[in-house]
Amino acid sequence: MSTPSSRPRPSERESLVRRAELIISGVLRGGVVLSAAIILLGVVLYYLRNPRANPAIAQPEPFPHSLTAVLTGVAHANGLAVIALGLLILLATPVIRVAVSILAFALAGDRLYVAITALVLLILVVSFIAGRGGG
Repeated sequence: MSTPSSRPRPSERESLVRRAELIISGVLRGGVVLSAAIILLGVVLYYLRNPRANPAIAQPEPFPHSLTAVLTGVAHANGLAVIALGLLILLATPVIRVAVSILAFALAGDRLYVAITALVLLILVVSFIAGRGGG
């Protein structure tokens, strides 16, 4: 008599993989749509607060270069900060996708891909933390 395994059966595994694929595609689609909506809101806010802004001749406003500056700007309805928030969400979307993939591989019982994907996530997070934007 065999003992039940903790690994899902092939049909269960296929179902888990399919659900994981749907979740991952939803994360990617949702991240892109959300970031596009936030960027559009930022553009509208920017031109509502600066109705005579002509990008060709206008004195540029300082663009927020840190997460604190972005969040402070968003709290003050600064259009450029809202645009930056949308861009940050767009950048975070594939990172979230990698994190969701780790969970999907773990549910499918695929330890090798869990390890590989966790390494990819670690590299992404370290590169974001270690990276310095704006000189």
